[in-house]
Amino acid sequence: MPDSTPKDPNEEPKKDSVDLSDLQSFSFGTQWTAASKSSPDSGKSRSSKGGPRGGDRPGRRPGGSGPARKDRRPPRAPRPDAPAGEHGGERPPRDQGGRRPRGRGRHDSPRAPFHPYESPVFDVCFYPEDNCFSAIIKAMRGNHMTYELFQVAKLFMEKPDRFIASVTRKVAEGQKPERVSICAIDNMPFASDEEAIAHAMAHHAEEFFNIEEVEVEAPTGNFQFVNRCPFTKELLGPPNYHKYEAALRNHHRTRLPNMSFEKLQSSIETVREEEVIAAWLESQKKATRYTAKEVAEGEEAKVFDSVEEAMTFLRTTLKAKVVKQVNYARVSGNVLEQYKDTEAYKAMDGERQRQQRFPLDAANAIRGRMRREKFSIYKKGAKGITYVCATKRNFRSPGQVMSPDLDRIIRFIEANQLTKAKDMPAAYQEWLKSEGVEGEMDEKKVVRDLHWLIADGYISHFEDDTLFAQPVLDTGSAKPSSKAKPSGEKAKAEAAAPAAEAAAPEAKPANGGEAAEAPAESVAAEAGAKPEVPETEAEKQISAASAEETSAVEPPEAKSTETSDSAESVEKPAPASVSENAEGADAEEKSEKD
Repeated sequence: MPDSTPKDPNEEPKKDSVDLSDLQSFSFGTQWTAASKSSPDSGKSRSSKGGPRGGDRPGRRPGGSGPARKDRRPPRAPRPDAPAGEHGGERPPRDQGGRRPRGRGRHDSPRAPFHPYESPVFDVCFYPEDNCFSAIIKAMRGNHMTYELFQVAKLFMEKPDRFIASVTRKVAEGQKPERVSICAIDNMPFASDEEAIAHAMAHHAEEFFNIEEVEVEAPTGNFQFVNRCPFTKELLGPPNYHKYEAALRNHHRTRLPNMSFEKLQSSIETVREEEVIAAWLESQKKATRYTAKEVAEGEEAKVFDSVEEAMTFLRTTLKAKVVKQVNYARVSGNVLEQYKDTEAYKAMDGERQRQQRFPLDAANAIRGRMRREKFSIYKKGAKGITYVCATKRNFRSPGQVMSPDLDRIIRFIEANQLTKAKDMPAAYQEWLKSEGVEGEMDEKKVVRDLHWLIADGYISHFEDDTLFAQPVLDTGSAKPSSKAKPSGEKAKAEAAAPAAEAAAPEAKPANGGEAAEAPAESVAAEAGAKPEVPETEAEKQISAASAEETSAVEPPEAKSTETSDSAESVEKPAPASVSENAEGADAEEKSEKD
């Protein structure tokens, strides 16, 4: 750097200007840090001197000509949420603005777990509403389409006017279920009688009282502020007003029944504006008067100037007409939708979300009703999906003859299973050309024939507009029933009869014809048999076949026993003939002597 000190002491020193552009490529960090990589001309120097992808890289040390220094650091594993780049686990390349794409943000987080509300008080199950069920059944019978049973169940769960909720109390293990308190007006279920009475007073008071607004005097006193509900923004009045506590209790019971009273008390707002205080005083000039509709004979109608007094009358006098206790409450979904701040609605809504996700219980509830309506329910496919249709499936038998038009439609769908019904005419026309069928296709007739095959069950038309032809059912492979056994035995007898007849001429008597007939006569004499009746040809065949079956089943010992018995029966006549000859010889001797 040149010396800028002046030789003359009176002369001011000259300031040399420093060119800072030379420092742009200067870096205080090492060459493997991000500082050196972010230098403006680092990319240029790499591209000019030969970077990792081009040419040999010079030594890192200044002035050195040796090989580059090895990086002994272990490889850094990529982040699991980082997007993959072009080079496997490395960072993705920068965009045109020099920025790398960010990882997954808070909006790209995985879906929140499914945890619908689980009521600690009620259990809920669903049944289809009668009018809606009839309408859906009528529509399914009209279009002859095949639906998944789960989809039909979800159809009932879509809107609250399509189902009836059956509400019961949860049962603790080893205990009997408690009964459900319901409002007698709308069947709304509650955990206690007091909640049902409060509900009846808040929403159905006109059923028991004649309600009218009357003019009264405004409250007098020194009111510096009034309290206001932070949730409903209703004015509750000043705390020093003698009806303030009753008004607060009534507000909690009718407007916020599912909130704890302590939470409401701790959240009350205090308003000191004069306009708000004046508005509260103006609202107190009107009061609600309740006159009981039910009057006993000889008594005057009872009049109540407050809600508390009217509720006490319901609790003591009309409780049997206001509250009922049942084992289970059947309430429409529309009724539950009107009172979303109740425990019954929350229990219904949580169970409804679970059934809309996997409607197993709802499907089982409608399965029986559909069977009573003569619907066909069956499982199909490897997953065992249950389908329901108003038409029973009709399987063709081998060799079944149908009209040529219907047969061609079935053969086309068999060759193109799950084709769309809307695309079927055009595809069917191309298929006819490939099959060499002459003549123009009548599309209206084809659609009419297709509808007939669907209505008769030969083809299934699914809800996604696909078509499926039922396979040919080979009935010959079925096992014969118990009723068909006699016919099988007769068939065996008929098959065995020719063989017996063929073997009969070959059999010859062992001792001539007289010896062959003797056993039969001796056996008949011993058994005291009746004179023989000539057998018919069919009876002979059946007896011969049964004899063959018996001989085939019996063990060899039994055969040998029978053979010996028959031999004895053949030999028995021999002694009789010898005695007869001896008697004849004695008679001849006597005659000679005489």
